Formats: sequence, C-alpha cells, structure tokens
Amino acid sequence: MASSRLQSAAVLLLGHGSTKNPYSSRSTKEMALRLREKELFGSVHCAFWKEQPAYSDILDRIEEQLVYVVPNFVSEGYFTQEVIPRELKLKGEVTKTGSREIVYLPPLGNHSGMKRLVLDRIEEACSAMDLAQVSVLVAGHGTERNPNSIVAIQKKAEEVRQALPELAEVTCAYMDEAPFLSEWQEITSAPNVIIVPHFVAEGLHTLQDIPEMIGVGDDLSESAFPVRKQFGSRTLTYTKASGVDPAMVDFTLDLIHAHCSK
Repeated sequence: MASSRLQSAAVLLLGHGSTKNPYSSRSTKEMALRLREKELFGSVHCAFWKEQPAYSDILDRIEEQLVYVVPNFVSEGYFTQEVIPRELKLKGEVTKTGSREIVYLPPLGNHSGMKRLVLDRIEEACSAMDLAQVSVLVAGHGTERNPNSIVAIQKKAEEVRQALPELAEVTCAYMDEAPFLSEWQEITSAPNVIIVPHFVAEGLHTLQDIPEMIGVGDDLSESAFPVRKQFGSRTLTYTKASGVDPAMVDFTLDLIHAHCSK
C-alpha cells in the first residue's frame, strides 16, 4: 500500500477494557503508542467496551475519512460479530458513509503468528521439563452467547499438539463453559501441568479470575511469570497471556496490508 494512503488513514484499535482492573486496557494502549511511533498513519486511536473512549462515539472523534478498525480480541465471537458491528454501525468488511470508508479487519487473534506466541509461553514454562511428563491446557473465556468464541482456543490446542507431539496431552478449558478451568486437575493427567491463558491482554480475567479458579492466587498483577505452585505430587505452571507481546503491532500491520493487497 502506498505510504501516502497510509498517512491519510486512521487506525482504530478496539479492546474490551474493565472497570475493575486497570491492566485490562494497557496492552491495547501500548500497541497504539507503538503504532504512533512508527509514523505510518494519520492517527491511531483506541476504544473500549468497558472504558472510555467508548465504541459508540469513537468514530466521531476521528478526522480521517479512511479508518482501519482492528479488534484486539482473540477470536471471532460475540464481541467481534455482534457488539462491535452494532456499536460502530458497521455493514460488513467495508462500510461507506458519504466520503468515509470504514474497513473492519479480523481480530488480531486470527493472525497465524499467534501460534508462535502460544508455543513461546509453553517453552518458557517447560524449559527444564520432560515433555512426556507435561500436560498443556490452553485456557479461554468461552460463552454460551456465541459458539465461535471457543474455536480459536481449540485451534491453538491442535496447533500445539502438532508442533509438540512429545507432550503428554494438550487440551482446553474455559471460564464460562465446560470443561471448566477449576477442574484442571481432573482434565489433565501428567505430573506437570502448564496453563496458557489465550487472551490478548492481561487484566481481570488473566490476573484475578483465572488464577483464583485454578488455585494460584486471586491477584497476580505484580507477579513474575510464569507462576508455579505445587498441588501434592503435581506442579502447576501458569503463564502470562499469549497475546501480550510486541509482535501484536506487526500483526496489526499485516492485517492492514493483507486487506489492501486484495
């Protein structure tokens, strides 16, 4: 894509945010800062579901007529397929209103590079372990509102199985649907268990909710990752969120370029 077109466009990063945990929006804001530093676009903005600025009025604050909307979410699901299109009044991949063009890109979690980030978390956690004695559990949110929400989690588990066939097992568990994360001891069998939260931000779920569910604490905001704890003869290792990584900025640029090369 020509640099002049980039410089006349805006990028809008959309995160979930939280009124209960200040870390939830940090990764999206940091991504926006890194994109601004590259000086490729006319402007770079953020908006959130649970924080300000809100989805519903953010487009009114953007001057550029071409806007690339990038959901900083792990999968296609309730927010990317229902909430965001409704709040931004989108009508598919490209929405044209007068002279304005809004391009709605896939969620960052769809990028093929996410596989490498999940594998990085596993490798950081089990560098000194015999993989045949390790169970990996890929953790997601899950929701009964949209069955697509768990597809990305299941896909990542299968990719881990293929990349690391030496592992004792690779499975999935969720916060809001079965199999539940609180049951990790029943749904894994190896003496060493690694839980990778497949989320694009550290926040309420990854730092408080999931740690409490799996028994490693109820506030890991100041903890160094990975976090380890013994449960009898078994060792549980909990990693940082897969999508909290500088590579997410490159993924954003990849999605924009992919759209423009169609």
